[in-house]
Amino acid sequence: MSQLFGSPFFTGINYWDSQSATKMWQHFDEDVIRRDMKVMREAGIDILRVFPLWSDFQPLTGGDCAKGVYEFQMDGKTLPDTEAGRAGVSEEMCRRFERFCALAEKHELKLIVGLITGQMSFGGFYPPVFAGSHNAVSNPTMCKWELRYIKYLVGRMKKQSAIVGWDLGNEVEHIAEDVEPDAFYFWCASLANAIRVADPTRPVISGFAKGGITTGKANSLEVGEYCDVHTVHPYVFWKLKDPIHTMRPVMDISFWARMGEDISGIPTFVQEFGSIGYMNCSYETEAAFYRGAALSCMAEGAHGVMWWCAFDQGHHAFTPYNWNNIGSQYGFFKSDRTPKPIVEVNRYLRGFIDAVPDGLPRSQGNACILIPRENEKIEHILQSAYIMAKQAGLNADFAYTLSPIPDAPLYVLACPQGYKAITKERWNELLDKVKGGSGLFMSLSKGLFREVPETFGVCINYRYDRAHRCNMQLNGEALPLDSKFVYDIEPTTARVLARDEQGKPVLFENDYGAGKTYLCTLPLEECVAERSGAFFEADAPAYYKIYQTVAKGMATENVSCLNSRFICRTEHAVDEKTRYIFLINYDCNEQGAALTLADGWQAELVHGKGWNGQTVTLGGNDGVLLLARKI
Repeated sequence: MSQLFGSPFFTGINYWDSQSATKMWQHFDEDVIRRDMKVMREAGIDILRVFPLWSDFQPLTGGDCAKGVYEFQMDGKTLPDTEAGRAGVSEEMCRRFERFCALAEKHELKLIVGLITGQMSFGGFYPPVFAGSHNAVSNPTMCKWELRYIKYLVGRMKKQSAIVGWDLGNEVEHIAEDVEPDAFYFWCASLANAIRVADPTRPVISGFAKGGITTGKANSLEVGEYCDVHTVHPYVFWKLKDPIHTMRPVMDISFWARMGEDISGIPTFVQEFGSIGYMNCSYETEAAFYRGAALSCMAEGAHGVMWWCAFDQGHHAFTPYNWNNIGSQYGFFKSDRTPKPIVEVNRYLRGFIDAVPDGLPRSQGNACILIPRENEKIEHILQSAYIMAKQAGLNADFAYTLSPIPDAPLYVLACPQGYKAITKERWNELLDKVKGGSGLFMSLSKGLFREVPETFGVCINYRYDRAHRCNMQLNGEALPLDSKFVYDIEPTTARVLARDEQGKPVLFENDYGAGKTYLCTLPLEECVAERSGAFFEADAPAYYKIYQTVAKGMATENVSCLNSRFICRTEHAVDEKTRYIFLINYDCNEQGAALTLADGWQAELVHGKGWNGQTVTLGGNDGVLLLARKI
């Protein structure tokens, strides 16, 4: 039962003061901050993420000459011959930050400090001498001053007990738009090492938004090499296919956290998420979204969640708020500290956290979603696989196909896109797992793949590129799916599990050693990802039943079974005879379901409401925590 920052699961918030936002260090007002902290602590907030604004804390200016900067200065004067002066750091800003830390400690608030805050709400905040530069990562002069800044600030502030971790900075990938991934890696590693030299006692946190999975800047695979803790900032407002308080947007938050931790190999938490104003939701649906997402993150092993942000900022008439239309009313509180419904939800969440003081063990993973090498822009496909697995009663871990293949009862390779999804060596390693008794499910898209006939027991006579709609007939139920190819395919050793409306086979099962392989000739996860309403409409086709069919007979190690597409469960083993069962309603409406326990197991209520011993009835975006024991 791992803990991060001393908490089994924390609810935090990103903080700029309620009256001045990004100008809070210039207009430093201890009374405002004190009153802000009081209402945040009363709301059940554990941790603040705070931002010593780079332009304020390292206010370098330049004494220019014809050939460029002749002398680095502050306020038009030569840098003081002091430790702070040699780092270009403002002593006054440091004193203000120290007073801020003292206030946080008094209010029992922990602090995550974002160091290189050169970007905030898409406004730029570089030291004045570097204003307008786009080379914060690759310009050696800027990098030198960044390292001086970090070494001094961290070295001075490390005695502040309220601080629990050092962020590289706020979404630093956004100040590295034109930088090669390896240059970004080198830069981040340099910052991280500088932090560790100055303070070896606290973790280095990525502060990343949502980079690539294994490629590009800020990717999850490499961040584990230079940071101690990883972060995700999964904002759903850009891509809402369903209402914000329904299954897909709610589960998107925990999806990114679980995948981020599995691929990075280091603890990962949701450092920013939010509704970003009231075109996507009302106060009430925002609160419902937050409740469902936070409960899901708790169940899925994310170590905490942090809302963006504490107070509304839309009333400010300065950059970036004056031109950024999404930099507005998205706080826990209005600017006058009036609480919104989300505040009461956060207090409600404390009951679940306090019910398990040591934290929940990581949920039992009984499926593994394989991430192919060619994984740029396939997050929507992986997300659909993750959600359908949950609906089918599976809990999925993630693994990269070029890394060692972990043990799992069932592997899912969803719609590989190119022709380099997996190496021969890893493919053989995966097939050995299947021969040993595991299952492998693969759905086809435009990708080309090795050894399909031998592995899946089929003969592909031909295929050709033609988009068309067909209906998979699975156990008497029609599942409409859009295909990108027409296949003429027949079984050799495989059994046909489903056909289309013309009688052509589209889902196969094949014995493979002690295990089984499954092939779907339709791009299942891709189709579902592109279909609005697939996860919230009551009459939407039950696509998850394809996964249910595949999972049948696999050694899933669950002790419970639930008959619902909207209420999903995780199981958290304490020991062989004790495990928690977390039931969460991912729909915005009340849902009920029957819970069946394996022989010899009994469940009792730990926290929540709606459990009567056999069935559960949960309000929208709500959950209940049970403890199951083997008698």
